[in-house]
Amino acid sequence: MRLLVENIATIPPRPAVAQSPACGENGRVEALHQLAVRLDKKWFRATAGLLLLFPIVALVWVDRSAPDPGFHQRLVFPGSRVAYAAFVARWGNELTAAMWHDAVFILLWLLIVPALLVVCRVVLAPVHRRETPANRPRSSFDLWAAMPFVACAAGAFDICEDVCVLVARHHPWCVPVMTTFALLKFLAYGVSMIGVFGLVVGPWAAPALRPLLRWTFSWFDKLAHHHPDVHPTTSLPEDGHETIGIAVSGGGIRSASVALGALGVIDRPSTNGSPSVFARARWLSAVSGGAYTAGGWRVARRPGDPVAPSPTPTSDGLFETTGDWFRSIQSRRRYLDNGVLSLFGGIVNVVVRTAIAAGTVLAVAAIGGWFTGRLVHSRVVQPCFPQRCVGHPTAPTSKMTTPSALKFGDLFRQSTVVPWALLLSFGAVVCVVALCLRGDARTAGMNAALACAGIAVGLFLILVGVPASILYVHKVLGFVAPAGYNATDSATGFGAVIVAAVATSLRRALVSEAKKRWLRLGGALMALGVFLWAGKVADAVARHGTTGHSRLQSGWTPVLALIVVVFYECIPAHRLTLGGVYRKRLAATFTLANGTTIPLPALAYDQEPMWASYVGADGPELVIAATAHATGNQIGGVAGLGFTFSAEQFVLYDAQAWVSPAAAFPSGSWWEGYPRGWIVSRTVALSGAAFASAMGRQGLGTTNALLAGLGLRLGSWIPNPRWSVAFNDDSRRPRVHLGYFAKEIFGIYRPTTDPFLYVADGGHRENLGLVELLRQHPRPRVVLVIDASGDTPGTFTTLHEAIELASVELGIHIEIDWQRIEHPARGLPGDCATSGVVTFEDGTRALLLFAHYQVCELSPAALKQFAAQHKNFPNYSTGDQFLTQEEFDHLVALGEHMGERMLALASEVEPG
Repeated sequence: MRLLVENIATIPPRPAVAQSPACGENGRVEALHQLAVRLDKKWFRATAGLLLLFPIVALVWVDRSAPDPGFHQRLVFPGSRVAYAAFVARWGNELTAAMWHDAVFILLWLLIVPALLVVCRVVLAPVHRRETPANRPRSSFDLWAAMPFVACAAGAFDICEDVCVLVARHHPWCVPVMTTFALLKFLAYGVSMIGVFGLVVGPWAAPALRPLLRWTFSWFDKLAHHHPDVHPTTSLPEDGHETIGIAVSGGGIRSASVALGALGVIDRPSTNGSPSVFARARWLSAVSGGAYTAGGWRVARRPGDPVAPSPTPTSDGLFETTGDWFRSIQSRRRYLDNGVLSLFGGIVNVVVRTAIAAGTVLAVAAIGGWFTGRLVHSRVVQPCFPQRCVGHPTAPTSKMTTPSALKFGDLFRQSTVVPWALLLSFGAVVCVVALCLRGDARTAGMNAALACAGIAVGLFLILVGVPASILYVHKVLGFVAPAGYNATDSATGFGAVIVAAVATSLRRALVSEAKKRWLRLGGALMALGVFLWAGKVADAVARHGTTGHSRLQSGWTPVLALIVVVFYECIPAHRLTLGGVYRKRLAATFTLANGTTIPLPALAYDQEPMWASYVGADGPELVIAATAHATGNQIGGVAGLGFTFSAEQFVLYDAQAWVSPAAAFPSGSWWEGYPRGWIVSRTVALSGAAFASAMGRQGLGTTNALLAGLGLRLGSWIPNPRWSVAFNDDSRRPRVHLGYFAKEIFGIYRPTTDPFLYVADGGHRENLGLVELLRQHPRPRVVLVIDASGDTPGTFTTLHEAIELASVELGIHIEIDWQRIEHPARGLPGDCATSGVVTFEDGTRALLLFAHYQVCELSPAALKQFAAQHKNFPNYSTGDQFLTQEEFDHLVALGEHMGERMLALASEVEPG
C-alpha cells in the first residue's frame, strides 16, 4: 500500500481559497460609504431619526385637521358616484383645505423618505441588505434597492389621487379612477413602510434595542453551559504527509454499523508492522449515518481526555470490537431509545414542538382571516356585507331604502371592477409596446407588464374573489350539511377530513418512500386546511354578528393570535426543530466519556470541546459534509450547495469557496436564534438530518412545507460564511426571526443573499462524501469509499450521482471497473469492492478504492447464510432505527469484509 501511495502522480501546491469578501461597491455606493466614514455614525443616526419625524408629524396633522373622523377614507372610497356627490355636497368647503394638507405630507414624504432609504441602506442597514449589482447574482431581485422607487411611486399615486378628487367634483366619471389610485397608493405605502422599518427604523434603533433584547433573554443563555476550549499540542501534518482520504457514506444506523466494521479493518496495522491505512490517512470525510461513527471517533479522541485505549503510532485502536467504545455503541444500537426519558422523552419533545409550530401557523392564519373579514366588511370592498348597499349614510334620507341580501351582480360594481380592469388593460398595453422593443428594454417592459397583471389579480381577489368566496362557500357548506347541521358544522367536518389526510400523508412521509407521488401532496393538504381555518375566521368577522361565532368576531382574536406568534418568536429557532432531540440521542450513543462499566457514560454536553479544539489533533482530519439548501438548481444541478465542517474551517462551496475559520464562526444566543457553540455532535446531527423542510434530491414536493409547518424537521439555519462580515457588529448582526420559518414553509432558500443558510443532510446532495473529499488540498492520492448509502441492489445510483457531481463542479473525471461489482442475472456479484482512477482537472491522478455493502461470492459463509435467511439484509431501510443484536453484528461483519476487500484489492493494483 505504501508503494502504491508513493507512486501516484505528484500533487500540485495548495491553491489559495477564497475568503469572505466585503460587499462589492459601485460608484454611487462607494461615494456614500466615503461619506459615512467622514460622518459620525451617531450623529447620522440622530439626523435620520429627526428627518423621519417630519412626514410622521405631517401625517398626524393631516388626520387631525380633517373635518370628520374617517374623512379621507370616505372621500376616496365612496362606493358610488351618487355617494361621492353627496359627500362633496356636505364637505365641499373643507375639501380643498384637506387636499392642501395632504399635499404638504406628500411633499415631505417625497423629499425625505426615498433619500433616507437610499442613504440608510448603505450607512446604517445590515451588510446583507447593501447588495449592489456588483455582488448580486444577475437573476436575483434586490428588494431593498427597489424600496426608494416604491416610496416615490406611493407619493406619485397619492398626487394622482388628489387630482382625481378635485376633478371628480365636476366630472363624476373620475370617481372609479380615484379609487384605483387610492388602492395603489395604500399598497405602495404599505410596501415602502417595510423598507422604512428594514432600512431606517430597524438600523436606527438596533444599537439600543438589540443589546437590550439580548440582555433580557441572557438568563436563558446562563442556563446552558460553556464548552471547553482545549487546544492539542500536536502539530499539523506537513505537505509531505501521505495524502490518503477515507469517505464513509450516509445511510442512518445501517451505514454507521458498516462503517464501524470497515474502519476497524482499515485501522489494523500491516503484517510488517507499518502503520495502518487509517493511521496514515489525512482526511476522513463523512455524511449522515457515516458521520455518526466518524463523529463519535473524533470526540472520543478529543484533546486532554481521550477515551481508552490511547492511539499508537501504528493504529488508532478505538474501533476494536473488544474495546469499551465499540461494545458501548453495540449495546446502544437503538440510538433513539437513548438520552433523557428514552423514546418517551423524544416523543414528548416531538409533540411539544409540533404543537408550537402548528399553533403558530394557525395563529398567523387567524390574524390574516380576521383582517380579511374586516376588509370585506369595510368601505373599501362591501360596507354592508352580506347585504346590499342601496344607499349610503351620507346620502339624503329619501334615497335610503331597506337593504336586501347581497347578489352576485352586486360584487361587480364600478368601485370593485374598474381598479383591477384598468391595471389589467394598462399591463396589456405595456406588453404590446414591449414586444415592439428589443434587448433590455423589452425585458423591462415585460417585467412591468407582469407586475401590473400581478397587482390586478391581487386587487381582483380582494375586491371580488374573497367576498364571493365568503358569500357562496358559506351557502354551499350550508347546502351540503346534513339535516340539523349548519354551514359551520359542515366546515368543521371538512376540516376534520383535512386533518386526517394530513396525518396520513405525514405518516407515509416518515415511514416509506414507496409512494412519492402521493407524498408530494402533503403541503397542499396543509394549505387547504389552513385556508379553511382562515376562511372560517374571515367569514365570522365579515358577517358582523349574523353568525354565532362571537368569539372569532371579537377583537381579542388577533390579540391572542399575536401572543402565540410572539411566543414563537421569543424561542430560538434551533430549539424549535427536532435537531436538539436528535443530537442528544446521537451523542448518548456515539459521543462517550471514559468509564469503568459498559456501556460507557455519554459525554456531558458542557464537556464536549468546540470544533476548533481539534486543530492538529491525532488521526485524520474529520470533514463532515452537509447540504446548504437553495431554491432552484445550483452549479451542480442540485437544489443545494456543499457545506463542510472541519476543525480548521467551515466552508460553503458556491462558485467559489466561502471560508469561515471554525474558531471565528459566529456564535449566537437565545435571542439571536442560533447555537452559542459549534461542536461535533451538533454538526453530526445536521449532516444526518434525513427529513427536513428542504431535501434536495429526495425532496417531497409540498410535503416539505408540511414538515416545516408541523415542526417535524431536523435541519437548521446557521450563519452564512458568504456574509460573515454581517456578524461583526454586535448591535446590527442578523438573527433567525419568524421570517425564516416562513421561508421554510414556502421553500425560499437564498444562499447568495441571505445571512443564514438552511443546512441539513449531506445526503440530500451527495451521499458518499466523495466530492467533498476530492476538494481537499493537497489532492488526495488514494481515496477509499465505504458505501452503505441504500441504493437498490445492483444500481449504484449514489456513486453515479457523485461521479456526475464531481465532473460538473470540480472538472474531475472518474473511471470505475464496474464489472467486478455488477450483479449477474443469477447468483451473487463477484466482489463487493472495485478500483478506479480519479483524474483531476490538472491531469494528476489518484487511486480510487470503492466498497459497496453487498454480499458477494467472496463473502464469508456466515454472511452468505444470513443473507439467504434474511431477504432484507443488508438493505435495511434508513427508516429502520432499531436494529436487533443479530442485524447489527452482521452489518459490522459486512463492513469488515468490505474493508478487507479494499485492502486486498489495493495490493493487486499495479503501482503508478
